[in-house]
Amino acid sequence: MDGQKVAETIMAIMQDKFSLQSDVITIDGKAIRSTSDTNKKHSALQIITAYLTESGVVLSQKKINKKTNEIPVLQEMLPYLNIKGKTITADAMHCQRETCERIISQKGDYVIIEEIRISITQKLYCN
Repeated sequence: MDGQKVAETIMAIMQDKFSLQSDVITIDGKAIRSTSDTNKKHSALQIITAYLTESGVVLSQKKINKKTNEIPVLQEMLPYLNIKGKTITADAMHCQRETCERIISQKGDYVIIEEIRISITQKLYCN
């Protein structure tokens, strides 16, 4: 039995059942606790998840290989998500032309959250 095919089938059923109940799909990457080698920095299992914000139902989840990051994995994931008429939210890492173009080509919208970091001197100046 092909595990990837089983996962795709389950995800397709979940999308059919739940994707009409929410207008917002959140994309989030995480490191899984207790999966790292204590002798190797950044060795934890990394995943990226697409889920319905209102219900928390996971629509898709993929492993991020050690030699890449979330960006190409999300871009590979998008064709399998029904995002037409939905708003995709993601963090600043996904503010990529190709990612945004793929979302638009699938008739979705997006909100990319930009991280703003202010130095201590800037904070003092602003106060």
